Amino acid sequence: MQDPEKFVLRIALKLPIWYRIMNVSEIKGVRAKAKKKLAWIITPFLIFILVYLLYGNTGFKNVKMVGFENKYKKENPNPLRKNKVVITSIHMGAGHNDSLGLVMASPYKNVEQASQLYRYSALIKDDFLMSVSEEKLKRWIKNRDFDDIKTTFRNTVNKFLDEPVAEVYISSYFYE
Repeated sequence: MQDPEKFVLRIALKLPIWYRIMNVSEIKGVRAKAKKKLAWIITPFLIFILVYLLYGNTGFKNVKMVGFENKYKKENPNPLRKNKVVITSIHMGAGHNDSLGLVMASPYKNVEQASQLYRYSALIKDDFLMSVSEEKLKRWIKNRDFDDIKTTFRNTVNKFLDEPVAEVYISSYFYE
């Protein structure tokens, strides 16, 4: 049988030197302090990541965050989706059962053009209605010639604007 003192001495020599110098309670205290320091370092970093993930792409609209920019959110080229249009509703009737209702959208580029479109909207609508003859309206209804409708409306709109509109859109229509 071995001597218990030699057995304890042999085990103590196998332990690392820092363990032999400190007792167990001191080691636990050092570990707790290290964990506390690590928590103070990691917590702000995790809070920053959480704030970035929650509000990064929505809350800070003018700030571009590195790496996580939303690549899937592409800008829609249709100006109807951007609400940078002036809507004009027109209903034209030609005879007993021939009528055409249109909702035309005229996009604008700047505030000045928008104010002109709003200011002259009644004149644009009246001029458009006066420029369309009964035969032309019946032809539009029969052939559903939307390109000719858009061209006529665009020409009418451009008469009243300083800076011409490149394209107008038919937002909705109905015909009888």
